[in-house]
Amino acid sequence: PNLNPNPNPNPSPRLGPGLGFGLRLGSGSGSDGAPLPSVAEPSPANDYHAEWVSVLDSSLRELTGRNLLDRPSGEALDAAAVYAEDDIVVLSHALIPAPDPDVGPMFNYGNAAGRNLFEVDWPTLVGLPSRRSAELGERAERERLLNTVEAQGYIDDYRGIRISSTGRRFWIQQAVVWNVIDDSGRVLGQAATFKASEVERIVEGREEEEGETEAARRVRENFQLMCYSFSANHGCATAALSLASTRFGVGLGGLSSGVLYIFYVLSALTLAGPAVNRLGSRNALAASLGLYCAYVAEFAASSTVSAGNEAALLLLGSALGGLAAGTLWVAEGAYYGAAAEQYRSAAGLAVGAGAENRLRGIFARSFLGGEVLIKLLTSGLIAVAGDSVAFLALFGLSLASAAAAWAIEPIEPSGAAGAQQGVGLGELAGALTLDWRSYILLPWNVAFGLGVAFLQLNVNAALAASSAFGPAAVGVAGTIAITTAATASEPMASSEVFWQPLAAGVLGYLALGLGFGFGEPQDSGLWVAVAPVFVAWGLSRSAWEGPFKAFFAELYGGDVSRAFPVTIVQSGLASAVGFLGFPYLSMQANPNPNP
Repeated sequence: PNLNPNPNPNPSPRLGPGLGFGLRLGSGSGSDGAPLPSVAEPSPANDYHAEWVSVLDSSLRELTGRNLLDRPSGEALDAAAVYAEDDIVVLSHALIPAPDPDVGPMFNYGNAAGRNLFEVDWPTLVGLPSRRSAELGERAERERLLNTVEAQGYIDDYRGIRISSTGRRFWIQQAVVWNVIDDSGRVLGQAATFKASEVERIVEGREEEEGETEAARRVRENFQLMCYSFSANHGCATAALSLASTRFGVGLGGLSSGVLYIFYVLSALTLAGPAVNRLGSRNALAASLGLYCAYVAEFAASSTVSAGNEAALLLLGSALGGLAAGTLWVAEGAYYGAAAEQYRSAAGLAVGAGAENRLRGIFARSFLGGEVLIKLLTSGLIAVAGDSVAFLALFGLSLASAAAAWAIEPIEPSGAAGAQQGVGLGELAGALTLDWRSYILLPWNVAFGLGVAFLQLNVNAALAASSAFGPAAVGVAGTIAITTAATASEPMASSEVFWQPLAAGVLGYLALGLGFGFGEPQDSGLWVAVAPVFVAWGLSRSAWEGPFKAFFAELYGGDVSRAFPVTIVQSGLASAVGFLGFPYLSMQANPNPNP
C-alpha cells in the first residue's frame, strides 16, 4: 500500500491485473514499478477498493476453494458489503514494496469487524505495522506462522492470542491466513479472516485454564510440577550464591563464584547437549538438579571443616555446581519445548497459537516467585538462627526439590523438535567471531554479566559487612530487585518502543555501580537510598530477561539455538571475569582496609 503520509495525489494508469483501484506511482509504488492500493478509507468514491478486495477473494478461492463472504455461485463480490461486515473479520498487509525490516509489513485493509475487534479506526489501522496486533512475547510465533504461510500458501486452522489498541487480549479461532497473489502468481501480501463472534476474550490470570481439555490440563499440571521443582532448587543455589562473599570473604567468595560461572559456560557448551540427547530432557534435568545440590552443600558444610580444607571444598562444590547449571538450563529448554509441543497437540492449538508463551508464562511466575520466597526465608533464618542454620535449610530444600523432579513425567520432542541439542564448538566459535550479530549482543551481555558479579560480590558484601544491615539484609534487598523485575516485566514486554526498556536497563547498570561506589552504607536509615539501587537493578534484569532476549531472538530470526549459546558464553564469561577481577580491583583501590 501507499503508506507515505503525503502520497502523490495524481493517480497512475492501470498497470496490472486486479490492481487498478486508486493506483499511484512515485513514493506509492514498489521498487519494481508495481501498482499499490491507496490508503484512503473505502467509500463509494473509490468503489470501496473493489479491485483489492477482489484480489483477496480470488486468492483465497484459488488456495482454499472458499469465498471471502458466502454468496450464491456466480454472484459478484460486493466490496461495500465486505467493508461493512461486522462478524467476519478481513485484514491484510502488503509485502510489495519490501517492508522496512525494522518496521515490518503494514496493514493496508481492514473491514468493520476487524477494526472493531482491534479497536482502531481506518486512519490508525492503515499506518500500523501488523506485528503490533500481537504482544511482544507472541511475535516470534506470529513471524514463524507468516513464514509458513508464505511457503505453503495458506493455513486454515490458526488459533492465537492478539491484543487490541486498548490492551484487551483475546484468542482468535479457526483463522484462515493466506498469501494474496496476482494473476501472475506474485505474492503481493498476506491476509487473514475469521469470525469475530468466535473470539475468546482472555480473563487476565486465567488464560491457562480457559477452554482446556483434560489432556491439556494434565500436561500443564505436569509442567507446573517441573517449574516448582526447578524454581525451588535453583532458588536455593542463587540464595547461597548471593551470600558467598559474606560466608567466605570477597576474595575466596569471588574465586568460588568465578569457578562456578566458568564451569557453567563449559558445561553448556560441551556437556549439556550430549547429556540431554543421551538421557532425555527429564532425566538430564533431574540429574542436574541433584548435582546442583553440591553447590549448596559446600555452604552448609563449611562450618564443619578446617580452614585449610575449606577452599578445596568450596572450589569442588562450585565446579560441580557449574557443571550442573550449564546442563540444567539446556535440559529445561528442551523439556519446555517438548511440553509446549505436547500441550499444543492436547489443546488442539495450531502452530504459532501461543502454547510456548503460555507455558513460558507459567515458568516465569514460578521461577521469580520461588526466588522471592527462598530469599525471604533465608533472610529470616539468618536473623533468627544464624547463617549455619539457614544454609542447612537451603541444602535440605534443594535435596527435596531434586528428588521431586523424578516424579515429573518424561516428555521428549518428536520430529524436527527432537533434533540434537546445542551447537558444535566450531559452529559456536564462528558465531562468536565471524557473525556480526554477536558484536551487537556483546555490550549488553557483558554489561549484564559484570552487573551480576558486582551485585553478588561487592554490593552484597557491603550490605552484609555494614553494622547497620548485616547478612539478613542481602535476601531482603534481593527480593526488592526480583519483585521489581516481575512487576516491570509485563509493561516492558508490551512496550512498542525499544529504547524504553533499553534505557531502563542502562540506568539499572549505572545505578548499581554509582549507588555503591562511595563506600558501605553505615546507617539503617539508608534503606531509602539502598532500595532504589535494587529497584534499578530489578528494572535492568527485567529488561534483560524480556525485551533484550526477545530482541536477541528476533535478531537471529527466531533461532534461539544460535542466539542463546552466544548469550551464555558472553554473559557467563563476563560474570566469571567480574567475580575473579573485582576482588583484585577492590584490593588495589583499598590496599589497607584496616590500618
